[in-house]
Amino acid sequence: MEYAEKCTAYLQELSPSIIETLCEGAIKYCESCREHFTDEGLLIPENIKSREILQYIQPGGMSVMYVPEDESVVAFSLELSCDWEREHGMEWFIKNGKALYVGPFNGGIEHPWDDEDGLKNMTDNYV
Repeated sequence: MEYAEKCTAYLQELSPSIIETLCEGAIKYCESCREHFTDEGLLIPENIKSREILQYIQPGGMSVMYVPEDESVVAFSLELSCDWEREHGMEWFIKNGKALYVGPFNGGIEHPWDDEDGLKNMTDNYV
């Protein structure tokens, strides 16, 4: 429980640079959906800038998959609803001061401590 509280405290104090990275990734994800689902008429304006995207995102939950051996590592994912992908929503993964994943929610990213490169190389990662 202490580790989850540590992750929650970290979330509440996210740096502006992480927030910017998450917002830019969310915009890329939105634009990708706009290209693929042209017939759905997304109501999100084109050329939206940075934090403006947050008005189209609703928080869902936070996941702390397990406590790592090195508890100085802070890692968690956030499940979010977004207006452009109502079926799958969105997931953000943050580890040690870095946004490592922004993309469709995949049911929680498993064992990201072991495979940061795998996250970076996912085709649906918009970071």
